[in-house]
Amino acid sequence: MLEGARFLRAAVAAGAHVEQLVGVDEAIRREADLVASARSVVVVTQRELAAISATTTPQGLVGVLRRVTVPVEALEDRLVVLALDGVQDPGNVGTLVRTAAALSDAVGVLVGPGSADPFNPKAARAAAGALERVPIAEVDELTPALRELRVRGARVIGLDPRAPSPLAPETQRRVLVVGAEGAGLSAAVDGELDERAALVVPPRLESLNAAVAGALALWVSLGGGAGASTRG
Repeated sequence: MLEGARFLRAAVAAGAHVEQLVGVDEAIRREADLVASARSVVVVTQRELAAISATTTPQGLVGVLRRVTVPVEALEDRLVVLALDGVQDPGNVGTLVRTAAALSDAVGVLVGPGSADPFNPKAARAAAGALERVPIAEVDELTPALRELRVRGARVIGLDPRAPSPLAPETQRRVLVVGAEGAGLSAAVDGELDERAALVVPPRLESLNAAVAGALALWVSLGGGAGASTRG
């Protein structure tokens, strides 16, 4: 579900399919292009819209988008796969998907159990149309998926601020595992890692949140710079 004409228009431009468009009469009349793109349209009152809205100030339109995911094997040709290990904040999940779309067409996202649903309204809003631009696989267990990607030639790297070695760019395909906010990488995933790597940040910063850490890791992995380049 996605709210607001601007976000819906961005999603449609990226290839999203609007299964149902729900809105107040004024918004439905104003957004003719979005109405034309939807399979069905429902006109509701402002009170009814507020009841289904995830925001405190509804923007007049809510779109129910078709959920599009891919199997794990569809990620095997990606240069970098961003694996989410219990990333619970939907805003962080959406931001990571948006960052992946912005940085490269060679990035995929693997969502493990305990992570927020990338199609959650808050995550979809943070993704700002990127859900249709990045291949996303969702799994009930992350460890078998990591094993499968390793067998297919990827190196599995866990992001850990305490790791002795910094993350560095390389040409080999890799899976970057981002752990839960606060708790970090799960014990199950730890056993599947080829290595742990750290992002080098100024000592005054104790840690980075999941979205920032994942974004920097993608940037480094795609050749934006070595881990030390984030030092300030």
